[in-house]
Amino acid sequence: MEREKFEKLAEEALAQIPKKFKKLISNLAVIVEEKASREIFEKTGATPLSSILGHYHGVPFKHRGPFYGNIPPDVIVIFQLPSEN
Repeated sequence: MEREKFEKLAEEALAQIPKKFKKLISNLAVIVEEKASREIFEKTGATPLSSILGHYHGVPFKHRGPFYGNIPPDVIVIFQLPSEN
């Protein structure tokens, strides 16, 4: 599948998230990459034979305190090739 079409599908999926959950992801960027990098495999402890569909980088909601703010958005990376398989 072409990257543009996959990105569009990801956008459509995000648009379908119920409103009560959308307020929890207001400072979030979602990007698409072809596959996980070696660094992601090392960081997660996964083996290259496993399928990593995505990766979250940021501050988990339950760890955000009253002074949380003025920081770059959390990032979810969706890996296209493993997701298509």
